[in-house]
Amino acid sequence: MDPFEEIAVLSDDEIEGKVKDALEKVNEEIQAEIAEAIDFAVVESAFYGVIDGLSTFMTNSQCTGGMANVVNSAFRMIDHIAIYDPREIMKFTLASNNLTDSTNIVSAYCDFSGLWRQISDIFGNYRQWENYIRLGARVGGVFISDFAPNYKCIEEGMVAGIGHDVGLCCSRLITLMLDSVL
Repeated sequence: MDPFEEIAVLSDDEIEGKVKDALEKVNEEIQAEIAEAIDFAVVESAFYGVIDGLSTFMTNSQCTGGMANVVNSAFRMIDHIAIYDPREIMKFTLASNNLTDSTNIVSAYCDFSGLWRQISDIFGNYRQWENYIRLGARVGGVFISDFAPNYKCIEEGMVAGIGHDVGLCCSRLITLMLDSVL
């Protein structure tokens, strides 16, 4: 029987059920492919760890909360990316609005000037060789005293699938090398 003839004899409820089943099957296949490629829970947790590590000495809770909400909203958008499914459109839209609100909070409350100053001092004027000596001394100091325990933390987090530890230890190393905190 021709597929179009089969649809012609179905009732509206039967057609709606078939379409719904087909959408669910496609959505499940896409979600499974994405989940196989990347373990988003571990990556999301690693981003939270980076925020914790970079903002350890930060006293502005709005900034830290805003950065965590940016990560949360971005990953909720990924969770509900199947906007062709009517059940996901509103969830995706809410996550998108939350992302916008969170980035506004970050831009209003976070002071990245110290971090940018350190980066521009080191890499901004690449013709001054003194900057490379300073960076080399920082990196060398980190490798002498702090690299081994943080690298072990990163390895253990990777093996155990604990993204927060991986992000936290990586951000500690970056903070030590740049000699700057947010």
